[in-house]
Amino acid sequence: MNVTVENSLRERAVRLLGGQGAKRDTRLVADAMERAMDDVDVSRLPEFLELYTLLYRVSYNATPDPAFIDRHAERCFQAWLHGDRRIDDTTVACMLRERIARDPRTVPAERLHWYCDRIVAWCDQIARTGRFTDTRTPAEVSRRATLLLHEDLYAYTDDVAGLRACLNNLLISE
Repeated sequence: MNVTVENSLRERAVRLLGGQGAKRDTRLVADAMERAMDDVDVSRLPEFLELYTLLYRVSYNATPDPAFIDRHAERCFQAWLHGDRRIDDTTVACMLRERIARDPRTVPAERLHWYCDRIVAWCDQIARTGRFTDTRTPAEVSRRATLLLHEDLYAYTDDVAGLRACLNNLLISE
């Protein structure tokens, strides 16, 4: 999909969420995004899926088809797995977390292990250094800290209060 079309759909979605549109128009944008999803560049797909999911929920009062979301999330995962560095570990972990939260039985065991290993590694980084040592942008730091704050940290550390304090400080400083 060309960037102009992506930007146009995103701009329409933002206007609608700002209260300037009707539910019918929101539904039209969600439907257009659904039809265009196969053509969205894989590096932009996580953001597009997030926006699509929000618009779908608002316009249909329901969640989108999990198989549809999973199919496109799988595109991201495969691209990342094959070395596409435009997709970072944090993005992959966030997408996996959503799937795990929805139904962990649908997540292959090796991905569950990878996810848990990432959480452990990130908790260790925070415990050792008070920051993430491998993030590229402030947005990635915020996404990763938010992801960890939504986890059951008791499964990963003995000092949950200290870890939460460090994560909250990261969110404030970013």
